[in-house]
Amino acid sequence: MSMKKIFLFAVLFLLLSQSVFATVELKPITHTEGKYSISLPTNWEYALNYRGASLVAHRISSGPLDLFAENISVISEALPLEITAPQYYERNLVTMKEVLKELRIVSLENVVVNSLSAVKLVSAYRVGNNKVQAATLFATVGKQAYVVTLISLEDRYSESQLLFDKILGSFTLMP
Repeated sequence: MSMKKIFLFAVLFLLLSQSVFATVELKPITHTEGKYSISLPTNWEYALNYRGASLVAHRISSGPLDLFAENISVISEALPLEITAPQYYERNLVTMKEVLKELRIVSLENVVVNSLSAVKLVSAYRVGNNKVQAATLFATVGKQAYVVTLISLEDRYSESQLLFDKILGSFTLMP
């Protein structure tokens, strides 16, 4: 196969894989205690208030060769005083550096999600034998803070990125 055909095949594969994730149907999940909603793909399983997280979800595995499913967690916590999203991120970064093996910051930016000022971090680190990449949203409102983290295998992150951005973009606080 010529290099030109290989390149065209690779571009076609990338476009098809992105369009598959772009067309995934999302359903809103409301967490009334946490006062937020977020939309998840219909082919993901989720649980509320599980092991310290207000929400955890993962893509349903496609079989025995699918060893790692993309997943999300939402953690909300009451703060003793009001701080900004960048301050909350900086506070969490200390713990992340201690806990996450081989932590590497890929990108960091201030964003607005549904009128909510937040910090979006894309990072890479090791979980067991897996190299993963994560998109994490840090947000605060008054004395309430939220961390929304979506994780995939590092080599599959580019395939998941559009979907992750849609999920993060759906995060909405309720009055």
